[in-house]
This record gives sequence, C-alpha cells and structure tokens, in this order.
Amino acid sequence: MELGEERSLLLEAGISARVTTALLDVYRSGAVAHEDLDDRALEALKEFNEDGALAVLEQFRDSDLSHVQNKSAFLCGVMKTYRQREKQGRKVPDVSKGPDEAKIKELLDRTGYTLDVTTD
Repeated sequence: MELGEERSLLLEAGISARVTTALLDVYRSGAVAHEDLDDRALEALKEFNEDGALAVLEQFRDSDLSHVQNKSAFLCGVMKTYRQREKQGRKVPDVSKGPDEAKIKELLDRTGYTLDVTTD
C-alpha cells in the first residue's frame, strides 16, 4: 500500500492530520507497516488528545520492534502504560525505556528464541 493511500485511510478513520503524519513517519522507518496495526489499535489511538497520541507514537517509534511479533498489541501496551502514568500524575514523556534492549536482542539472537511482549 502506498503512503498516500495509507494517509487517506487514516484521515478517513478520524485520525488527526498531525497524528497521521507521525504515524506515517513510523511506517517510513520500516519498523512497522500499516497492515501490522489492527483496527483496535487505531481506535485506541483516536481516544488520545493530539499531544498524547504524538507522545505515544514517539515512544513506539523509538522502541526496538525487531523481535516483536504482534506490533499492534505492543502499541496498545504503550498506550496503556501512557494512560496509567498520566493518571498517576507523572510526567509521561520521560518514561524509562525498561530493560536494556541491546542485551535482550543479543540474548534472543544467541538463543534463537522470539519475544512476544504483552501488558496485563
């Protein structure tokens, strides 16, 4: 699918122009394709105000998705974490990135295992 088609689909789905542009930037990075994100993830993204959605997409884009099988579920996890931290009154954009991604990647490469990240 061409980025122009994806832009039209996102705008028609009710995603704002700024958030659409940010999501297309994530697509351009090659880490995720439009087809990787299901309707549930896109609907959840629409529930955020524009600044919140942009912060979520920035964190999603900066994550190492190379070993993530379900990118849609991963994005939903990022959104859930953002909401939880927002409710706790913490400054959300300064979230820690979690475990050392390079060490996890090295371990997965060495063992041949895959990693499926979920939040429950």
